[in-house]
Amino acid sequence: KGTVFLDFWNGHSDLASATVALSATPQTLTVRGAVPDAADTHLQIRTAQTGPVDLEASAASIRALVPQA
Repeated sequence: KGTVFLDFWNGHSDLASATVALSATPQTLTVRGAVPDAADTHLQIRTAQTGPVDLEASAASIRALVPQA
């Protein structure tokens, strides 16, 4: 049990998804943000709680979206 959220570092700031409570029902988390050229990025599953949280993550995807002109 617990809560988790996605944290995406775009090279300048942390962008976070909504927080969800862990349950047996699959849930989708989404985070969007612009990435400056040549930025070091990373994506994490995080919790605000202390101690470990057990979860199963599956069907993850990262998509590069091209801005509309």
